Amino acid sequence: MTSVLQTVTFVEEECNDASSASCECDSRRIGPKQDEKGAPCKRAVIVHFRSEAIRDEVFRAHINLKEHNRTHKDSQVFLNEDLMAKRAMFTFKTRQLKREKKIADCWTHAGRVLIKALNGKITEILSEKDLVY
Repeated sequence: MTSVLQTVTFVEEECNDASSASCECDSRRIGPKQDEKGAPCKRAVIVHFRSEAIRDEVFRAHINLKEHNRTHKDSQVFLNEDLMAKRAMFTFKTRQLKREKKIADCWTHAGRVLIKALNGKITEILSEKDLVY
């Protein structure tokens, strides 16, 4: 299994613009080590950045991971913000709207859930009412 340090180093190398990330964060794995049959599980890594600037640098550079994920289907890496339950639910619902082609795009930034409507207008999702499309 890959260590947390190896994962952070890998992300740093793939996101070569984010050169100072490994010394500016704390990280830990979450989730069960084994499934119900005793087989090892892939476990998520939570990374806590010591500054918003470093976090933003890593997220800006993570676009470089898309090429890795295209060519390495067995070891794909995804970066997502660790959101509070309510905002995670909003994010899930906005992704559904995007799949249904009811909105143009959706993303999170600094804990905020944002969408781009089909007319190009960008809106922050603050409540369930904002999800009516």
